[in-house]
Amino acid sequence: MRQIIIVLLIIANCSMSNAQSVHKQNLGADKLYKAKKYDQAAKAYDQSHSISPSPKSLYNMGNAQMQIKKYEDASSSYDAAIESMTSDKEKAMAHYNRGNAAFQQKKYDQAINSYKQSLKLSPQDLQTKENLALARCAIQKQQQEKNKNQNKEKEDDQKKDQKEDNKDNQKQQDPKQDQKEQKHNEEQKDKNQSQNNKEQKPNSKLSREQADRLMKSMDDREQKVQQKMMRTDPNKPKSSKDW
Repeated sequence: MRQIIIVLLIIANCSMSNAQSVHKQNLGADKLYKAKKYDQAAKAYDQSHSISPSPKSLYNMGNAQMQIKKYEDASSSYDAAIESMTSDKEKAMAHYNRGNAAFQQKKYDQAINSYKQSLKLSPQDLQTKENLALARCAIQKQQQEKNKNQNKEKEDDQKKDQKEDNKDNQKQQDPKQDQKEQKHNEEQKDKNQSQNNKEQKPNSKLSREQADRLMKSMDDREQKVQQKMMRTDPNKPKSSKDW
């Protein structure tokens, strides 16, 4: 009996010591959180939870993780805290914070669901109602942006297809157009060649004045030849020679 009592006292002392250690750890974590040393605070809450698991440590760790924008880790911490919570008030707060973590990740569907869960437990909470409205507006805007992008992509695809069709049509029309242009070029070339030949051909026709001058020149030459022939005629006597 005495041994059992001693064992119980040892267990009680250990439990008390453990509780004091957890309390001290939590106080240290709270101090770090207030000093805005959120990364260190999150680690301290995690150590406290590993010593003595509690929804409070998980909840506070989620809050610290939110401050350093580790939203995915914060969501996991809130989920774990909700599973072990027994108070509706605490659960409502955890669901609310869980909704905020989802909102920051633009997971608006999850945020809306978390806010609704919080309102089931605390229907009169105005802040939760406001955040729920914001999440609904955000998801609506997100859907509008998605539709806008889809429409833009569709228009771009249509323009691209139209451009390809025009290109194909142009390719099909090019042979005829080329033949037409080639024929026109050949005709123009022949016309130019004919004009050049016409311009380069010497003028075979003489003007009246040129013809008259030419005839006169020929007559003069003919008379000179005839006179020369008369001077050399042997039947004509030579002139007397003076002594």
